[in-house]
Amino acid sequence: MKTLEGDKKVLVVRDANQSETLYALNPTCTHQGCPVDLGEDSKDIFCPCHGSTYKADGTVIKGPASRPLENYQVKVEGNAIWVNPTVA
Repeated sequence: MKTLEGDKKVLVVRDANQSETLYALNPTCTHQGCPVDLGEDSKDIFCPCHGSTYKADGTVIKGPASRPLENYQVKVEGNAIWVNPTVA
């Protein structure tokens, strides 16, 4: 997890099925604002507070969260990953 300008955090996740696809997500659970991180299998995103689980693209797999994680615009240029901290 990295911190963007203004202390905004971002979680960059590679799609397990399409390795060239990256997602940049707000790592704050939409249920009650707890920080999320990659699960033990590094495939899904997990919230340790209440057990919500998200796919790599931020969509909800399992609640109590009902809204997806915010997606940011992400672009790869050479070895750099550029993230626009506005919602995609």
